[in-house]
Amino acid sequence: MAAQHDDDDAIFEYFNQLAAGRKPANSMTENVLKRAWQICTQDNTNEKKMWSKINYKFYNQFGGMPALFGQSWHSTVKSSEAFWRMIGKLLSENIYSFLLPLPFTVHKPHVRNVFGVAPPKLHVSRHLLLKHELRHMLEEFKEKVLKAFKTLHKLSGEALDEQHLKQSIDDLFEFKGRLAQQMLPDVELNFHKTFTLNSLSNAFPAINWTALFDGIGILELLEESERKSNSFSLIVPDLNYVGFLNTFFEGVQQQQWTTTQTVFNFIGIQILHVDNCRARMVELMPFAIGYSYVKTIENRDAIIEDVQQQTEFLFEAFEEMLNTSNWSTAELKWKAQAKLSKMKRNLGWPTQIYGDFKNTTKLDVFHKEYEHFPSRQDLDWFDAFYELVKCKDQTELKYSFKVPELFDFKISPAIPNAGHEFPSNNLIIPLAILQLPYYKISFPQSYNFGAIGFVIAHEILHGFDNRGIQFEANANISNCTQDQDTCNLMDKMSLKAFETMAKCVEKFYSNKCCPIAEGQVMCANGEQTLTENIADIAGRHVAYNAYKKYVQQYRHGNEEEPIEGLEQYSHYQLFWIAAAQPWCPQTPIDKENQINMILNDVHSPDACRVNQVHQNLPDFGRDFNCPIGSPMRPLEREQCKILIVDIAEHYDVFKQFESAATDTGKDGDNQNNANASHPVSSTRSSCSSLVKLIRTKPCKKFNIAIIFNNLQLTF
Repeated sequence: MAAQHDDDDAIFEYFNQLAAGRKPANSMTENVLKRAWQICTQDNTNEKKMWSKINYKFYNQFGGMPALFGQSWHSTVKSSEAFWRMIGKLLSENIYSFLLPLPFTVHKPHVRNVFGVAPPKLHVSRHLLLKHELRHMLEEFKEKVLKAFKTLHKLSGEALDEQHLKQSIDDLFEFKGRLAQQMLPDVELNFHKTFTLNSLSNAFPAINWTALFDGIGILELLEESERKSNSFSLIVPDLNYVGFLNTFFEGVQQQQWTTTQTVFNFIGIQILHVDNCRARMVELMPFAIGYSYVKTIENRDAIIEDVQQQTEFLFEAFEEMLNTSNWSTAELKWKAQAKLSKMKRNLGWPTQIYGDFKNTTKLDVFHKEYEHFPSRQDLDWFDAFYELVKCKDQTELKYSFKVPELFDFKISPAIPNAGHEFPSNNLIIPLAILQLPYYKISFPQSYNFGAIGFVIAHEILHGFDNRGIQFEANANISNCTQDQDTCNLMDKMSLKAFETMAKCVEKFYSNKCCPIAEGQVMCANGEQTLTENIADIAGRHVAYNAYKKYVQQYRHGNEEEPIEGLEQYSHYQLFWIAAAQPWCPQTPIDKENQINMILNDVHSPDACRVNQVHQNLPDFGRDFNCPIGSPMRPLEREQCKILIVDIAEHYDVFKQFESAATDTGKDGDNQNNANASHPVSSTRSSCSSLVKLIRTKPCKKFNIAIIFNNLQLTF
């Protein structure tokens, strides 16, 4: 949801002081952090030694990387059972390979645990693999892979068979292309099926699921009755992909396992790099690092109290949106309200683990699997990394079976991001995002509702998007049987209206090219970004209504006091400007990264998350007095009404939009360019583009936080 910011440096400086003894390590957990950071920052393992360790730990499990050995390679894996147990073992060591079972750790009254089986990471854009017009970019990427493999050849000491190596890489990418064809895009991963281990094994028998889960270490944690009955549940979001794997391995079983070189090259290249130890630290000890971060924020309790109040306004505003929607049936409204009322609000940090920040017993008990780590004096970073991986996996598996609610807080409190866990109906807002540019406790509520209020509302909305709507209030998959085509809370009529609304949003973003419509054109993909775009538009609408509720209830309808130096803006205008603030980076994104984001990111580019969102919210145009028909206040028939489409008219909405988009799209771009020169004090300039308003010359440093601080204001 959010971009990283300067807090990382503060965390790492804290670790430096901890490692040097300038900060006390008052708990076992902090001693683990201290030792891990010492190893991380003092490691000097050379490339040859690193390669030797990777080869010994991983590649030797299947006879080495075939691409490096040429025709002399022979697999040491002789059977399907051995293969899938090896895959499970690699997964347990945090290595992405064919299947990535993720423990959802859902706490339910009747199902003790639910696990998910999802496709792997391909480590290359799906679009590069599938789109012919991007073939030149794929070839450039393959050249980089070839160069990397040649480096590995030198380290391995094997004789280089360049022709075999190039053919291996071609075969590898052809295989990745086949996988990409079968893998649904993120936006289409909206159909989950639930299986037991027995039913999954019967449906896809060429995959040895028992060996896979045994290799991961899950089966040994089950009670005997659960192992015999296979009563724990498995969620599969992409049956098409798993079906392809099953068919593929049916063919493999008819061949010799020792000749399946491409499969093992694919596994070999998935081995994770462990060179960026600073970033890995947060992954390996998310709650330990989160604890160190949270306890440095002195006013943390006041922040959470303020944000809790704001969050309740957001929930109320969203519930009102549900109640007044005229396209959903009474049954759907009842189910949605039940889900909303049971949605967990995890704000700040996991209180069950951190306790009162004075007694660290709970923290140390949670991290007990790490207890031995500080005494290990023989570790370089590679060994330390996998030792910490083992500790992390043991901790997660243990608690996911015993106390799964401890993992309701899925994101480290030190990470400036936010999330929504569909299967557990769980909203997560870490403390690290409750700071600028998203929030400051002393700032006007117009700013905080516009920035962090939008983030929270966006995540609430994910519980009701095309994925979230599949899960009920109690986190069970809704209305789903093996015979159904869809699984969700909606009846057929409501679902049809929802799909029509979604189609409108998809076309809106695809037809109005963003972020660059002229010259070297770069356009976001409306289908790829659909789910996030819906959450952006509806989330900002909810945040705006929540702010209005705050003004009515706490200020009796009176606006907040004007801000000296910003008197030209009403607080409702400041709401919209604050909402745009986090998506206006101070340094421009270079072209290569921009292309990469458009190809891979499920979010629209930053400028589109401002302008195209606000174009679909009439309140924005009214607050800035934009003329009807101007780019930022398009005609009503050109807008997409999120969650408020009249069910009796939903068949006509998209036709009207499609016609209007064809007629007015180019004129809108021309108006946009013509109005870009208006001064910032003129609200009319925002009718062309809010992002351009923020970036016009008088506001070159337009960060409301900076302006407020420069004016030495107190709130």
